[in-house]
Amino acid sequence: MNSQRPVNLDLRTIKLPITGVTSFLHRVSGIILFLGLGIMLYALGKSLGSEEGFAEVKACLTSPLAKF
Repeated sequence: MNSQRPVNLDLRTIKLPITGVTSFLHRVSGIILFLGLGIMLYALGKSLGSEEGFAEVKACLTSPLAKF
């Protein structure tokens, strides 16, 4: 089966509708939340394990990057 349709491989020229952009951003935010959940569960376990672990987690969460 030989298709004669043109193929556009330059992704910068494709114009997505607003629903396509929001769909893409929704998927990205879901991936970020999924990864963040694992990190926060690890931090919870570490902070509940000992006083030193709590101090380490507290120090990490007071950094500007964590606040962002």
